[in-house]
Amino acid sequence: MSSLDLSAAVDWIYGISSLPSLEVLHLRDSYLRNTNTILSHSNLTALKVLDISYNSFHAAISPSWFWHIRTLTYLDLSSCGFQGPIPYEMGNMTSLEQVYISDNNITSMIPPNLENLCNLKIMELPASNIIGDIGDLMDRLPKCSWNKLYVLDFSYNKLGGNLPNWLQPLKNLSNLNLYGNNISGPLPLWIGGLNNLTILNLGSNRLVGEINEEHLEALTNLQVLLMSDNSLSTRVQSNWIPSFKLKVAGFRSCQLGPAFPSWIRWQRSIKVLDISNATIHDNVPDWLWVIVSNASYLNMSNNLLSGTLPASLEMLAAEIIDLSSNRFAGPVPRFPRNNLSSYLDLSRNNLSGTLPDFGATDLFTLALYNNSISGSIPFSLCLVQRLDILDLSGNMLSGELPTCKGDSGLYKYMLALNLNSNNLSGVFPSALQMSQYLIFLDLAYNQFSGNLPAWLGDKLPSLALLRLRSNNFSGNIPVQLATIQGLQYIDLACNRISGQIPESIVNLSKMAGSNVGNLLHEVEGSGYGISLIGLKGSGIGIDIIAEVGGFGIFFTETTSVLTKGQQLEFTKGIQYMVNIDLSCNNLTGQIPQGISALVALKSLNVSWNHLSGRIPNNIGDLKALESLDLSHNELSGEIPSSISALTSLASFNLSYNNLSGRIPTGNQLQTLAIDDPESMYVGNIGLCGPPLPKGCPGNGTSNSSVDEPEQKDNGMVNSIYLSMIIGFIFGLWVVFCIMLLHKGLRYSYFASIDYLYHTMCVHVVVTWNFLMRR
Repeated sequence: MSSLDLSAAVDWIYGISSLPSLEVLHLRDSYLRNTNTILSHSNLTALKVLDISYNSFHAAISPSWFWHIRTLTYLDLSSCGFQGPIPYEMGNMTSLEQVYISDNNITSMIPPNLENLCNLKIMELPASNIIGDIGDLMDRLPKCSWNKLYVLDFSYNKLGGNLPNWLQPLKNLSNLNLYGNNISGPLPLWIGGLNNLTILNLGSNRLVGEINEEHLEALTNLQVLLMSDNSLSTRVQSNWIPSFKLKVAGFRSCQLGPAFPSWIRWQRSIKVLDISNATIHDNVPDWLWVIVSNASYLNMSNNLLSGTLPASLEMLAAEIIDLSSNRFAGPVPRFPRNNLSSYLDLSRNNLSGTLPDFGATDLFTLALYNNSISGSIPFSLCLVQRLDILDLSGNMLSGELPTCKGDSGLYKYMLALNLNSNNLSGVFPSALQMSQYLIFLDLAYNQFSGNLPAWLGDKLPSLALLRLRSNNFSGNIPVQLATIQGLQYIDLACNRISGQIPESIVNLSKMAGSNVGNLLHEVEGSGYGISLIGLKGSGIGIDIIAEVGGFGIFFTETTSVLTKGQQLEFTKGIQYMVNIDLSCNNLTGQIPQGISALVALKSLNVSWNHLSGRIPNNIGDLKALESLDLSHNELSGEIPSSISALTSLASFNLSYNNLSGRIPTGNQLQTLAIDDPESMYVGNIGLCGPPLPKGCPGNGTSNSSVDEPEQKDNGMVNSIYLSMIIGFIFGLWVVFCIMLLHKGLRYSYFASIDYLYHTMCVHVVVTWNFLMRR
């Protein structure tokens, strides 16, 4: 009966309880709502299997009718939204063999009275918010079942403490999963005695110390070994040949280096290999590419691996390949061509040369940013039928973005396109008219030119980030841009854009709303989740989350952001940035009064334009603003007093305008630019009041009483200087008029001047000859 819609069933429990011969009951994912009914009498005396997982009970896990069924051997309560502690009644369910209570909110330790559950074989309680010491939890498991237990899964909980020693007798344990807890201390040697283990997952804890041959030598059946995200280091001999044949190996953020781990050479059945951020500073041996030729997941990112990438890369079967942030050099190899490969990240290396022929690759994500790749983007890119993410930023590419024919699916499903920091040219790419799902578009720091097309609003309805700074775009800002309801990051800085800021900009609902949070898109058919996130106060970016074989990968599309007077690079963070940057253009007219409606704005920069008029009176309504730059314009009038309400400001600049009047005061304004507070207002000769030295006239001026004597002294000095200048000019005119009217005096005056000139010449010549003789 699983996956049936039983949401309308109210008394379903009473109906089930009247079936005394019922042995197996599967109600998985049946939209059930109520289960905490207590039955005074139950006829379910034969029930052995109960599966009510993936329903939406969202109630206390106790009391409930099923805790009194002592014939159960199989109990699955996974993902039901249960809350509260597991009741003591579980200790009476002595027939239980398999227990699954994952993804609930238990918020406590398992009951202490489970000593009679001697038939227990499987106990899985992952992601159930179990809190306590791992030693205490293990002590509560029934010791009489030690020779039968083969699966223990308490992953994604809040268990701490050191691994206890008593696990050593669990000789039949096949799967031990404690991933994602806070377990600390060294890895105990008794792990090596669990020689029936096939899965050992201790990743994402706080384990410290070494892993050596003694821990692993006897684990001959081991197939999955996950130690990622611990402070562990491997100390094995370079010629060690393990007895196990791993299919999954995860050592992310462990210390495997500096030499490349040679024991991997013997793992010829490997399907998933993650040795990212593992302090490996070495050349990649040729044998590795043979070992991983049939792997589905390969991640060696964030090391210092060197050498060239092999031509055989195009033959790899891996769905996900991440070799980013290393020192690989040489040409870019041909991309994988099998129909499984979907993700390739070769970014942040030293790759050079031109892009290879894209061929018939089925990649969904291609990241080659921050290399030294030159030349043009080949037209073979159009052969790619679906490319969700393309990042070629930070290279030396030139030419235009290929315009594909109508039957190409290249741009149709594209979610993120990052081409910033190249030398690309041409007009705004018309091919993007097909990109109705495009969320992230960054063409900054190129040589694109021409007008911004009016079709932006109509053809790119999903756009959240538009970054076109430092190009040669001209013309007006299209009014249609404001029809993109989800647009929350606009950067058109340092272009040649003219005209006025369109009044329609106030219609950007994502900037005007208070519901700014993570924007998550599930991309149909690709297996990717797209999450737009950001770093508080600095930037914006996009996370691409993929699942392959149960292993998640994260790709962060980054962008540098100029805000708060700094150039910052977005990585990962909390709430994403809401930004408008129109600086360094030729904009005229006024700042729209309605801009104060964009209450989610965190950064507004319209500096270095020719804007005039007054600062909007209600600008203080932008209470989320952390950065405001209106400098180097022609703004006039007084600074609105509401600006003191911007209590989140960390960067503020109104310099070099025509502002006048008293500078508003406020606690936040007084904390800005402490080293040089005048710099925020310099270049506005009409402004007065702190932090400027110029006081304001009239009563209430903060420094009027202190400066009054000094101002009087300055007035007297100015009067003396003015009298001297007037006297000098008057005397000069008297002499001039006398000479003009009296001919004899005029001749006498110029004769005296001639005599004085000749006398000075003779004196200079005589003095010079005298000095030369000496």
